[in-house]
Amino acid sequence: MLEKQWQIIHKFIFSCKSNICFLRVPDGLLTEELKNDFCVIDAAKDFSPYKPFLGILESLKANFADDKSDLTELSYSVQRNSFISYFLTGFADERYDIPLANELLYEQNRFIKTIICLLEKYSYKNYLILNAQCLSSESVAVIRALENSEVKGKFAFCYSAFKNDMEPSAAFNLLDEYSSKPNYLYLVSDILTIAKDRTQYKIILDMPEEIQFGMIYKTLRNNRIFMCLNQLKEAAQWVSENFMKFDYKDNQKRELSLELAKCLFDCNLVDESILYLNDLIDEQDEDEFTSTAYYYLARAFSAKKAISLINKYCALAKKCYEKDENNKYRALNAMLDFYYSKTTNSEDMVAKYQEALRLLEMQGYTNNYISLSVSVPWKLMNDVNARAAIDEGIDKCLSLADKIDNQHLVSTACHWKGIICSHYGEINEALEWYDKCNEIRTKIGEIGPLLNIRNGLCYDSMCRAVYKRAYDLENGIVENLYNISDFSTVTDTLKNLSYALFYSRHFSEAYEVFNLISKFLQIFNMDDFSNNSFLPTINDMLLFKSIIDFDMGDFIHARVNHANIMQNVETVTKEDLPFIYLIEAVLHADEKDLVSAEILFEKCIIAFKQIKSKMAHKIVFAYYEFAVCLHRMGYTNAAEKYMQLGFNVAVENGFEYFTKKSDRVISVQQYIDGVEQFEPLKIDLAHLDEKAEKEQLLNLLHKRIHDYQFINKLKTSYIENLNIKKYLQTVLMDIGEYTLADEIYFGAKDENGYKTYEFYSHRGEQTFTEEIWEKLFKSSRKSEIAQLVHKEKFNCFFGNISYADYTFGLIIIPSDKNPFTADVVNTINIALSSIQSQVVIYKQEEHLMIMSSTDQLSRLKNRHAFQECISLESERIRRYQQRKDTVIQMAVGFIDLDNFKYYNDTFGHNVGDLLIKSFSNLLRDTCRKIDFISRYGGDEFVIIMVDTNASEGERVYQRLNEKLESLNFFIPQIKALLKDENLEIPREKYLGFSMGISTNHDVPDCDNLDQVVQYADKALYYSKEHCKGSVTVWADIKDKV
Repeated sequence: MLEKQWQIIHKFIFSCKSNICFLRVPDGLLTEELKNDFCVIDAAKDFSPYKPFLGILESLKANFADDKSDLTELSYSVQRNSFISYFLTGFADERYDIPLANELLYEQNRFIKTIICLLEKYSYKNYLILNAQCLSSESVAVIRALENSEVKGKFAFCYSAFKNDMEPSAAFNLLDEYSSKPNYLYLVSDILTIAKDRTQYKIILDMPEEIQFGMIYKTLRNNRIFMCLNQLKEAAQWVSENFMKFDYKDNQKRELSLELAKCLFDCNLVDESILYLNDLIDEQDEDEFTSTAYYYLARAFSAKKAISLINKYCALAKKCYEKDENNKYRALNAMLDFYYSKTTNSEDMVAKYQEALRLLEMQGYTNNYISLSVSVPWKLMNDVNARAAIDEGIDKCLSLADKIDNQHLVSTACHWKGIICSHYGEINEALEWYDKCNEIRTKIGEIGPLLNIRNGLCYDSMCRAVYKRAYDLENGIVENLYNISDFSTVTDTLKNLSYALFYSRHFSEAYEVFNLISKFLQIFNMDDFSNNSFLPTINDMLLFKSIIDFDMGDFIHARVNHANIMQNVETVTKEDLPFIYLIEAVLHADEKDLVSAEILFEKCIIAFKQIKSKMAHKIVFAYYEFAVCLHRMGYTNAAEKYMQLGFNVAVENGFEYFTKKSDRVISVQQYIDGVEQFEPLKIDLAHLDEKAEKEQLLNLLHKRIHDYQFINKLKTSYIENLNIKKYLQTVLMDIGEYTLADEIYFGAKDENGYKTYEFYSHRGEQTFTEEIWEKLFKSSRKSEIAQLVHKEKFNCFFGNISYADYTFGLIIIPSDKNPFTADVVNTINIALSSIQSQVVIYKQEEHLMIMSSTDQLSRLKNRHAFQECISLESERIRRYQQRKDTVIQMAVGFIDLDNFKYYNDTFGHNVGDLLIKSFSNLLRDTCRKIDFISRYGGDEFVIIMVDTNASEGERVYQRLNEKLESLNFFIPQIKALLKDENLEIPREKYLGFSMGISTNHDVPDCDNLDQVVQYADKALYYSKEHCKGSVTVWADIKDKV
């Protein structure tokens, strides 16, 4: 039975006319006999990009890797080094001339093209690919290209007989697509092998450590450089989940952390990437990975549009590059800094632009140089004297893009040539460049860039009143909107389509599209995208719908729309704002007030003429539509007048749509009847609406997941952090990443009053004073505990998370670009309860820690705390010496009170306790805050003095003596306690102290502070024996004892 089936399989593969075929058979049927005629590759054990194809080429590299001439000829120049380094070493070299987001598909297609070309030239064997269900979408794209290629030999893709939920869907979608074609075979056998667990990366854990690290790093790096992002995402997530299991050297772990962060970022897992990057900059002093982490943090926050954080990390990276001018990321950081600069000074922007271009050119980053070069600052665009330099720069970009064979960037340069010509009023030249761009992008077939140029051509056609061409340009590709998940691009395309319908008086169709645009703007929160000025606003849609309402005789809706617009009139797009005067003019005419109507309409025309952009077609449209309304109201003469005025402007600008190719003014009826016939819309708006609703639900789900991850991160922060300071710093970062707020503060009240405990501010300095904190806490009601409340007076949100005796609060100042929604506030309120609980726990632990390390009588640190301090300071000295090759000098002062026993025996322990407290206060007042003071036991005290030599220690003794004498040796306090103003104490019994001093320069190992303490103790007792009340330095007496 088995023999017969394998023969069927063999015959099927070699009888297929196509060079690819698909098998759905149990593993047991793939016998050794069948495998003899094939090179067998198990996709479940292959981690290479575009598997198995790069692996196949690697086995054939002897034919081309050494010579490199074929690689040079067949590969895309920008990607050439990636292929060469991969085939020579197994590792693709890091690529610094990074492709930008809109080049991703183009780059992937060029990778696939090179792979196919190499296979066509060198592959001639037959391949059996097992576990084809493990192939990623990028590998599937190669298979599709393979079928239309001239590659010799057969490629049989064998799928497991059973679906497994863990298997990638792209490979099964391909299988489903071919299931009805002749090159698909499905066999069922009595002997069925259940599909194995295809979590393929698990086998890496069984590798020896020295091989394991290289395999993981190689898998991540190669898939990232070759932009095999779906396969990379699977690998990166597996590595992230198992990261804590890896027992590598510190440097290896940092290297892997950085690579993993890059991979997660490229896979659009931005939050996860930020976590690893933050770990890199938190772990130690700056090293080779830190500056790169700063740059990638800036890139990560650019994906989140967190401008202040982008600027922060760009600045930190730039500071690192000052020490390393040849750093490969320096030019990329300068480019990022320009794109997201906060400066409003146009000259500064130009300077940043030119500096970034200089650095990119110096580093040879041609791709990025072209991409940045065409992003000409508006100051230069508006400077007539800069026109020649701009043209020269774009021409240079065209030449460079053509030289490196980057057709995507050639089209971008053509697009910008058109924009510049259009900006300077050179309409015909602009159209020529737009058409070139359109031709290239149509050939490339990438829908995003193609939509961009079609939108540009559509706009230009409308400006020339060639509305049918504008409509056809968009309608020709509008069905592609089904496949686009970016609804800002969808909305922009629909906007241009609806405007072409609107100005050509296809009002019914335009109205329907306007309604859909309004819905998209609302459900995707796009109505206030200041960075995306190409998008319309909801008020724009109301404005156009009002004009259509007039044509339909629906003046009630027109009035309602007008009233809604006027409530927020500043949101109307500037180029369309004059239409408000047209609406008001018609409304006055409807009220039989023609005089006011004509005055308002004149304002409409004047306002359009004051706009620098090409408004002539809108002026003609306004004249004609006002005339139509007046004609229908019976103002025939006025209607004819405005038709004539509009006709004159149409003739002047060559607008054949409005002149109807007539030498004489057309009538209102001719205008209405002369609407051009358009093809039906090639997109089902209801279907697109349904897609948007599904996308909205998906976004809501993602948001809920994001909210859950944020709250969960806060809960796990307590486990990961050992003290409240570190905990609050982590919480600040988590809240900052979640809310993208400008400033966040934690404040508290202690014995010294109100203060800021921890804070984050993009300005780098705190702005909330003790007085403001006090006012916020006092204004907070009990019902507002653990609730985020907007405090309008202070322009902030305040959360009072006080509990019992602990007074604690949170202040958040949202950014203008990311205002708080009710959902955000609700999520933070949930988080506040968790933060409050953790702060209380930390405070209680802190209190217990203080109790266990504090002497209850003196309120100084106790002996146990002293021993811990000695251990920590010894370790600090040792580490500092290793890293900086410098020794921190430490001095230890040992103190014993003189005549203390006299007071205890004569006046009782109450007086003894008083003297201990008083002398402890004296020590606190005299010593520095950085010094460690401890009650060692009984009447003995120890001071650890940082960065102090023996002579400086002796001066501490002198200051203590002087202050003790100025306090009259605490005799007034004793009298007050005993209530005996006549108390006499003999001079020789006055309280005093003896002191011994030693430093870590007195011992062979400078970090051996235990030995230093012993020497200080011996020096003290030398003082007690030889001259009570004096200070002795160990270095002075070490030869005497």
